[in-house]
Amino acid sequence: METNNLKTIRQYLPEISSSAGQLQLAMIILFYLCLTTVYFIITDRAIRDWSIDSQILVFMIGFINASLFFLKRDEYKNKFGDMAYRKAIKRFILPSLGILTAVLFHTAYMNGPQIPGGWWTVPMIWLGWLMLAVGSLLYLRSVMAFGLEDFMKISAYFPTSSPLNTSSIRGILRHPIDAALLRMGIGLALLNHNAFALTFAIFLPLGITGWTRLVKERDMIERYGASYLDYRRRVPAFWPKPRKLTAFIEFLLRGDRAVI
Repeated sequence: METNNLKTIRQYLPEISSSAGQLQLAMIILFYLCLTTVYFIITDRAIRDWSIDSQILVFMIGFINASLFFLKRDEYKNKFGDMAYRKAIKRFILPSLGILTAVLFHTAYMNGPQIPGGWWTVPMIWLGWLMLAVGSLLYLRSVMAFGLEDFMKISAYFPTSSPLNTSSIRGILRHPIDAALLRMGIGLALLNHNAFALTFAIFLPLGITGWTRLVKERDMIERYGASYLDYRRRVPAFWPKPRKLTAFIEFLLRGDRAVI
């Protein structure tokens, strides 16, 4: 049975309705993922000390390109009319997904001075696996709860009069998908166990926080005004409040649940 979420996506992105169209969209992501991965492999081997600089640079490029989806909205609407969303998502969001996925994977194998072994080695490994497992589960549960809404960002180009959705995991975290990727990146950095990967793990939350505050949430404030500002005051972006930890774990284990 087709969900309302998928029907909405089909309405504004007809390519999703056919196998050829789905392949086209997937190939955009795959092309940029492979291109970025090849770049990482070559630079890691050619300039070993460039690994952390390269990681942060490409990370910033991915988010800057994704930001243009919002920043060029009026320009694209004036230029392409009803086709603006379809043009923008192929030009900005899908390439950025490929780039940022490659950055996430690179965290697991990037070069760097190895951290000396000691009593902290085993706790770091266990914490790394825990963060990776929680991040992966949070990602899957969030996608199952909200479909492709977080990726497609249709409402940015086609605003609706529907109220701000604060149900389920969004009553615990404002940005569950970003929170999942953050945990996965930190987990992979801990498992890599080198200084450059751990440096990136420190930079990662700063970069994601900047993206959400300066771009993603600015768009939300324009659409929802004071109600979003109140929501932002009440609900943390990435890490649940202690009193919400039980509800957070329940979501991870049982999936979509309304949060009261």
